[in-house]
Amino acid sequence: NPIFISGNYAYVMGSNDLTGTGCSATDSSLCEFFIFDISTSTPSFVNGIDLGTTGNSVFVSGRYAYVVKNNAGITEDFIIYDISNPSSIATMSGIDLGTNGYNVFVSGRYAYITTGSVAGNEFQIFDISNPTNPISVGGADLVADGFDVFVSGRYAYVVKNNGGITEDFII
Repeated sequence: NPIFISGNYAYVMGSNDLTGTGCSATDSSLCEFFIFDISTSTPSFVNGIDLGTTGNSVFVSGRYAYVVKNNAGITEDFIIYDISNPSSIATMSGIDLGTNGYNVFVSGRYAYITTGSVAGNEFQIFDISNPTNPISVGGADLVADGFDVFVSGRYAYVVKNNGGITEDFII
């Protein structure tokens, strides 16, 4: 999900090949995670984060934005931000997934993440009940890149690259 709408705000992921310093509440030129106020017909940039690489997915739940990105730039590939004051984003925690994070979905106290192919667990589950200390609680080896995830009730629906297990869509 490169875009997530919550209340009067749009949370948008992007890519940026520019180098330098220029991601702040007044300069979006080097941001890969953007927050826009959409309360009027003319969206306005509120703030952003320089991830140092392409941001792939964002999910907003309550006062937190859960972000996954490519495995470059800042070390962490799964990052939790406190967005309760969009003008002053605070990093709560981050985890180095060791590969690209492609999608994140939050349901209850868990974040479900699909990643690039690594030695197992291209589908990862984290307990995020304490946003300052997310804990890995499980996952599954997809034998290929996991691209998307959606959770409904007791089931996680995962789409993956057809590079191992023959099914591209797994429940």
